[in-house]
Amino acid sequence: MIVNTRPGRISSMPSSPTRRTRTALLWALVLTPLIGLNAPAFKERLESLGLVPAPSTANELVQLQARESKFSGPLVKTSGFTPED
Repeated sequence: MIVNTRPGRISSMPSSPTRRTRTALLWALVLTPLIGLNAPAFKERLESLGLVPAPSTANELVQLQARESKFSGPLVKTSGFTPED
């Protein structure tokens, strides 16, 4: 996207994105990865690496993170690991 804020700008160039443009950009950012993740070639590559594509909702992700923290939290604490390590 090109934005021109100079005083002598060309009137056909917006000084800031319009609501419609922002919405279109947002959807492009959301949909592009989803389209790629659902491509058969991408799924096959993940599977060849031993990974299983498993899309989820935001709520499911929060639940998964909570379960993993509950499981691995005590192990990490016992190990003495810190983010600085």
